[in-house]
Amino acid sequence: MQTIDLECPSCGEMLELDSGFAGGVCRCSNCGTLMTVPSDAGQAETLSRPGENQSFDSDADLGAMSGSVPSRTSTSRGKKGKGKTSERIEPGEYLTASGKVVKLDNTVRVPMAESKKKQIRAVTAIVFFSIVMLGVIAGVVAIILITGGGKDGGDGTGEDQIVQFDPTANPYDLPFANIAGLPLEGKTAIVVEGSEASYDWMLEAGEMVAIGLSKPGTGVSAGLFPGAPSGPKAIDITSLSSLDGKAIKDWFENMPVEGEPDVAAGIKSALNGAPDMMILIVTKAGQAEIEAWSSLIESSPNLTIHAVLINGVPSDLRDWLSGREGSELVLLSPQDIRNFGFMSETYDR
Repeated sequence: MQTIDLECPSCGEMLELDSGFAGGVCRCSNCGTLMTVPSDAGQAETLSRPGENQSFDSDADLGAMSGSVPSRTSTSRGKKGKGKTSERIEPGEYLTASGKVVKLDNTVRVPMAESKKKQIRAVTAIVFFSIVMLGVIAGVVAIILITGGGKDGGDGTGEDQIVQFDPTANPYDLPFANIAGLPLEGKTAIVVEGSEASYDWMLEAGEMVAIGLSKPGTGVSAGLFPGAPSGPKAIDITSLSSLDGKAIKDWFENMPVEGEPDVAAGIKSALNGAPDMMILIVTKAGQAEIEAWSSLIESSPNLTIHAVLINGVPSDLRDWLSGREGSELVLLSPQDIRNFGFMSETYDR
């Protein structure tokens, strides 16, 4: 059905009416004003008897110009015509706002022009609720992705679930194999610096690593490699089940703490096992050391490198790792490591 839009000359309400009533008269459903319906693109004009107001009482009978209004009714309703589709007007002479005389010979029915506000509100409501529903759906999808992002090992235990590093977590209490909270993947080589500076944290770090390697890690293997000129014999990469916690603590206890460290030697030895991941536990990591490490790792571009820096200056190491995809830098103090053990023992009680 084609419609025409009218602006009420009295209240300014935007109205809509069946185009079949063009050239006749209608009544505003908002204020009750009787008006002409232009047959072209002209403006509607108020219509009244000489000496009367431009609008009619809601209880008055309204009609239409003889021969100008089709013998059908509109389905519109408004405030002045609630429950009615049309009303009647008495015959006689009427004046438009511009002074034109309109003579009505017969009593006929006049349609009510419907306010477009209802339609606009309906469209607005539909758009609003559509946006809300899209937001709800997006939220549900995000929750599903976050909570279901891990993969299960197939036995429902979730031990094969993909985990991410959480710097606020206590590595002693994590349910998966880790080094200072860093989850292990595939074959992991752990290179530990041995120097005078590492004296303050060596024993505590050994306990942390021993506990981390005692946690479940399906498909994970690990080995320890000394970063010192005359450190303990390397523990080659082997399955976690083959590693003994006491042996790991003894390995850290036998790390020499005199002289300068040689982390590059530990990296070179670790690369012989073709690891998938390497974790460096160090104190000193300046530009000269990092250049030496980089030259050794160039031949393994897919190797994931993480670092646990204890009481060191992180700037150069952070810059180096930021250029390697998937790498993490963990900053700890000796007291942080001691606190891990203390908190774990406290909660166990």
